[in-house]
Amino acid sequence: MEALFAQAQTTTQVNYFTAGGVPGMVNYVVGLGSLICFIIVVVRMFQNGQTGLAIATILTTCVCGIGFLIAFVYGWMKSGEWKLKPVMLIWTVLILINLSVFGYLFSTGAFAPGVTVDKALYKMWAIDGGLKWNGFSVNGQYFMRRLSDFEADAPLPVASTYDHGFEMTAGYFVLPRTLVLYGRASKVFGDFGDSHEYGGGAKWYFLPTERLWLTAELTRVNGAPYSGAFTPYTAGMNGWVPMIQTVLAF
Repeated sequence: MEALFAQAQTTTQVNYFTAGGVPGMVNYVVGLGSLICFIIVVVRMFQNGQTGLAIATILTTCVCGIGFLIAFVYGWMKSGEWKLKPVMLIWTVLILINLSVFGYLFSTGAFAPGVTVDKALYKMWAIDGGLKWNGFSVNGQYFMRRLSDFEADAPLPVASTYDHGFEMTAGYFVLPRTLVLYGRASKVFGDFGDSHEYGGGAKWYFLPTERLWLTAELTRVNGAPYSGAFTPYTAGMNGWVPMIQTVLAF
């Protein structure tokens, strides 16, 4: 019998962002930093006798770009043994910066045709929590976000925007420590419309670690509110979305 485990936390963010020349500079810094981290991981592969993997990583990077993902995943798997944790943490932060939503906020036409936002005030509050017991788990989160104080190169039709939403997932280990069946749902309420999704799938821990798993799921999406680089979402999409992915948690 497993003990009952529960946790909850809240997060608050208030930031003032300036576009200006930042997107280009951020892309340059992130790209250069990620390349350096990639090279360090590949060098460690050679140093630790993983010559074949190192060569395959380089070749697949040149051919289709997937070598970067191989180096990132394997780097985290060996981060302790190869003393790569500082490098992998830096690489992870760079990736998160690159995936930041603010590139879309400052894109021309985000709020009005032909208009570009140069500055904005970003405020967000979020709470999340989870519960685990005897192979069963449930977790969820709720957020509120406001964008305001826009400075743009032409008049905007809005002075601020506000959205809020939630997400919830429930699952059960049908095979202890190996296979989880789960269902999930989320909804976002916004000034430009509401959207929601629901779906289910299976999560397979194919190695003896809780940090790496393979997921297969089918999701129904209605009006996706954003586009994601590492997800199948594109803004406004509707329909059923099948997805198979490998996830590394850190």
